[in-house]
Amino acid sequence: MPCAALAQCDEAAAGAASYETATGRIRALPEFKAWANHVSSRPGVKPVIVPAMDKQQLIEGRCYWSVSAYADQVTHLHRWNTFYVSLDGKQTMVMDMEGAPISLDKWRAFPEGHAWRSGGSALYGQRPSP
Repeated sequence: MPCAALAQCDEAAAGAASYETATGRIRALPEFKAWANHVSSRPGVKPVIVPAMDKQQLIEGRCYWSVSAYADQVTHLHRWNTFYVSLDGKQTMVMDMEGAPISLDKWRAFPEGHAWRSGGSALYGQRPSP
């Protein structure tokens, strides 16, 4: 793994234009919209993306932004999913149950509900209708 590749994957998420583009891509996913609506229907709970928790990741020689979606329950955050968006915004992956990145298409192909539970919660892991 070349040092130059590592050096280019060290930008902070907060304030980075390419991170804002990545979060916009995730917020536009129909699965995110459905999950956000589902979470928002719970009193005192809201969906959030927290830049302080995200960073650039080197995956297969390429830089990606991690974009983590949480249910903010006031007293704590509950992670729903972590997505990886390439810096050019052309590729999106999702962290699977074992912590490895998989393609968005593979994530979507999981049996009903499986992808929604990758955050580990039955309450927020049930797949709402998009």
